[in-house]
Amino acid sequence: MRHRQKRNQLSRDYDHRRAVVKNLAYSFFLHGKIRSTRPKIRLAQRLVERLISRGKKGDLNARRFLFRYWQDQHFVNRLVKMFQQLKGESGFTRIRPEKIRRGDQSLLYALEFSQPIALTETRAKKAGAKKELKQKVKKEPESKEVAKKKETAKEKK
Repeated sequence: MRHRQKRNQLSRDYDHRRAVVKNLAYSFFLHGKIRSTRPKIRLAQRLVERLISRGKKGDLNARRFLFRYWQDQHFVNRLVKMFQQLKGESGFTRIRPEKIRRGDQSLLYALEFSQPIALTETRAKKAGAKKELKQKVKKEPESKEVAKKKETAKEKK
């Protein structure tokens, strides 16, 4: 019997549905807002609210809980810092109608934070900063020891 088995399956099997919701949550935390159809947004909101509630504590157990979803410690640390800005116990996100999709005329909804929140730097920005730092280091004059080693290497050739 199928008692109490009704849930939104998104016309996908279990693994695919879980992956879709996980990717929506990742995009939400990365950009601060996502846009999709209502069933997907509602499933993503459930996961996002759960992750925020657990991650807001900021202790080791919360970090491990977040790390279980994304095996990226830098991203988890960024999330915990971001969650510290949120006030309250629940209701961190809201769903609102956004627009009608042109291709199939379906209504798209947006999932966004209900409170203003400053998104911290992403890894791409940090990578750009590292490149700039490397370029500055290359432009600086070499130390005397490094210059001597290069001269002796040239003489040997």
